Amino acid sequence: MVYLHYFSVAADFWIVELDQSTGEGFGYVSLGEPDMAEWGGLSLPELQDIYVPFQLVPPNMIRPPIIVERDLYWTPKPAKDCKLPGRGVNF
Repeated sequence: MVYLHYFSVAADFWIVELDQSTGEGFGYVSLGEPDMAEWGGLSLPELQDIYVPFQLVPPNMIRPPIIVERDLYWTPKPAKDCKLPGRGVNF
């Protein structure tokens, strides 16, 4: 079961296990390149602390801020129903 989903501009984090006392968990992470997505450990406190302010990028472009947000509309569902990106995601 995938219990939580977090996302940012190009990244997604699906959490399947979580130690609520420490915020340490296990899940599936895609950092924008589907072929590189993988299962592994993660820390919710570290995810929630990510903040990169907007930046001015030449020539006169603005890069929006990067934050990681919890998907408040997510409902727990089996991983096979989540359409996880990447190769070899078979259940």
